[in-house]
Amino acid sequence: MSEAEIEKIVQENKKLREQLATQQQAYNHLLEIVNNLSRHTYSKKAENGSTFYDQASLFDEAEYEQCQPEEPKEENVTVKEHSRKKVKKDFEDAEVKKVRIDHDLEDKKCPKCGTAMVELKPTIKLCLRRQPAQYILEMHYIHNYTCPKCSTDQEHPTMVSGESQPKLIEGSVVTPSLISDIIVKKFQQSVPLYRQEKEMIERKIPISRQNMSDWLLRIANGYLNPLYQIMDMQLRKEPILYGDETTVKCIEEKDRQKSYMWVRCTSPESNKQMILYSYNTNRGTEFAKELYKGFKGYLHVDGYYAYHSLPGVTVVGCFAHARRYVYDALCDDSLYSDFSKLRGQQRKQFLDQHQGYAGLVYLFDLIEELFNLEKKYKQDKLSTEEIYQKRNSEGQEILNKINDFIITNKDRYAYKSKSGKAITYLLENWKYLTNYLKDGRLDISNNRSEREAIKPFVIGRKNWLFANTRLGASASAILYSLVQSAKLNQLKPEAYLTYILEQMIGIDMSDNEKLETLLPYSKHLPINLKIRH
Repeated sequence: MSEAEIEKIVQENKKLREQLATQQQAYNHLLEIVNNLSRHTYSKKAENGSTFYDQASLFDEAEYEQCQPEEPKEENVTVKEHSRKKVKKDFEDAEVKKVRIDHDLEDKKCPKCGTAMVELKPTIKLCLRRQPAQYILEMHYIHNYTCPKCSTDQEHPTMVSGESQPKLIEGSVVTPSLISDIIVKKFQQSVPLYRQEKEMIERKIPISRQNMSDWLLRIANGYLNPLYQIMDMQLRKEPILYGDETTVKCIEEKDRQKSYMWVRCTSPESNKQMILYSYNTNRGTEFAKELYKGFKGYLHVDGYYAYHSLPGVTVVGCFAHARRYVYDALCDDSLYSDFSKLRGQQRKQFLDQHQGYAGLVYLFDLIEELFNLEKKYKQDKLSTEEIYQKRNSEGQEILNKINDFIITNKDRYAYKSKSGKAITYLLENWKYLTNYLKDGRLDISNNRSEREAIKPFVIGRKNWLFANTRLGASASAILYSLVQSAKLNQLKPEAYLTYILEQMIGIDMSDNEKLETLLPYSKHLPINLKIRH
């Protein structure tokens, strides 16, 4: 290669290095911007300060019961012989499809004397209905008639009106489809009410988040609570349940930093698939006893002591929690960084040199073997009796090894260290952790309640931050229960809620037989409510 060619390559390399340096500088600049934004967005100061006013001070829960709804009102106006309601024209500029629906009389003769009646100005009632991608403003023209002959009777003038359908909430524009859309957006898609309000504003629809909060409260307590109560009664009769709880901040509870949302789930094998949420200010044993009163069966939970004294309940511990404790101990150890880089024989040699760490690895591997067995049983589609038999042979052998290890090494690891906490958790919960051997229908973990119930609630909580009142938190528990139970039964939550609310308008709420046909696991629900049908 000639000197000229070498010099050319050197210059090209120099140019490329300069370009790379420039790009690296730009990258570092962008990274700094992103980090600054992240610190600003997620810092405690940002969450508590005025920057997040829209998110943190709106409460954005179903708890505006003390606020006066700003919904368009109906006002009484006097028209000669009678008084009627006139709707304010707040929707004149709304970007909605408007549909006129007439409620007229078939027989327009006076019911008293048979004289042909003269039509008066119709009464207009508005109903805002929600359809995918659009809002439809139904303008219900209720035709009013008076008899020209009988109208001379000043005390008892004759007036007859066309019949209109009863409303979900009298005096309100809300319909089953509209409130179902609001519920699903908030409790399934985790869209806070203030963001839903923005969508309304963009369409020039005069519906505020105070309106929506008021509707959520009234729908939850007036319509859905009777369904919730029936589900609660039926859940307590189940043979197997899953339970858990997570924190929620309630502003009304000034003396408490946090309150709790308790969760109960039925088994995957149950013909009544449901998830029930219950709000309470504390996490104590007394509420746990109230929540599971009448339940006599197996209860999958974590190691929380409040569940251990429930009368008639066999507590089944969670090996997923035990595994998590051991894994955290492994990762927290100073040796983890070196160990994680090794493979094969090098890893074996490393463990031979560090017996304490090797013990944790051994313990973790044993627990993993238990989970691998459970996975294999499902893949092989074993019956519950076959699972029971294999657990008490293959599984029992592994459990014996785990038990021997934790008893032998209970004093080896510092009590307050993560390793010590992992060992202590296994020792203190051993009788509960091994209860899954008693029945082939049981699980080795409580992942069902965490995955199906706790996770959706926690995702939503990240968006609305906290509840304002106890009543709002309780209403939210009911709404979460219906939405998540619908999902568990492969129903389309919005379609399901729309259907049951349409059916519940005007029915006797004490008619449990009728209400049971509307439960999310009812066999009487239309097939088109299913996600797949």
